[in-house]
Amino acid sequence: MAEILVVDDDENARTSTKVVLERAGFLVTVAENGHQAGQLLSQRSFDLVITDLVMPGKAGIELITDLAKHFPNTAVIAMSGAGPRRESLDGGTFGQPMLLSTAKMIGADAILGKPFGPETLLLSVRKCLDVRSKTG
Repeated sequence: MAEILVVDDDENARTSTKVVLERAGFLVTVAENGHQAGQLLSQRSFDLVITDLVMPGKAGIELITDLAKHFPNTAVIAMSGAGPRRESLDGGTFGQPMLLSTAKMIGADAILGKPFGPETLLLSVRKCLDVRSKTG
């Protein structure tokens, strides 16, 4: 049975994700932020980490970078509800599309834009775990 770590500062998102995954038969641990996730990762291993990207303290992008460096066999799904693309002061863009594409470039196996349904979550989880079991 796969062990999954869900990292999200939004309690409702964390809880609903946990419920969906547990009902599908996964063992789920939750963390409120990247720092708490790092502590859990130093104590035990997980098959998959599902992390929000925008969180106070240690954000999801930093967590994904750490996972790629220290836990390369752990699958990662990045999720974000950062909102629509907006222009930044320097003329660039930021928001959900940019955050998700950045997460993918630095090592996330899959990306999910919030909101997403239970079926989409489970499809991504199973696909990531299946790919990692064949390559890891």
